[in-house]
Amino acid sequence: MQTLSTTALRPSGDVSGAPLVCLRSTNERPVRTATPDEQFIDMLGAFRRTGGLARGHEVASLLYTRAGLNVSTLARWMVEGEVVYLEWQHDTWFPMFQFSGQDLLTRRCVRQVLKEFDGVLDRWEIAQWFACPSATLGLRSPADDMARNPDRVLEAARSFRYAVDA
Repeated sequence: MQTLSTTALRPSGDVSGAPLVCLRSTNERPVRTATPDEQFIDMLGAFRRTGGLARGHEVASLLYTRAGLNVSTLARWMVEGEVVYLEWQHDTWFPMFQFSGQDLLTRRCVRQVLKEFDGVLDRWEIAQWFACPSATLGLRSPADDMARNPDRVLEAARSFRYAVDA
């Protein structure tokens, strides 16, 4: 019987930006590779509990109707690294957990986590980090814990960054 371990990697030929999660046997031959489509479907399910994922034009419309903010505000947040977003199927997607209140302001803790991951993880990896259960958070995802315990989410992000950056 072979022993399997999980390894996140990005092959040099991959231009999607998505980390591929591979199950590897002890002799390091790939057994199964999760495709970006499979990863996106997993994130859809994970973020459903905290408001889901919304396309960029949907978020821009909500910002305009609820807070009078136009699309340039959303674009600025993206450029300045203040929001979590990812590209999939020629669309920009935003996890909705990161917006709070009727006016959809970005949560301060999300901005702090994004600063922790700046230069360490790409957008897709950041979205996956927020979607995946964390041992530091009692096997809840950072997105699930964001509203209740933002300080613990920030601590989990720092721990994760130290582990990845080591």
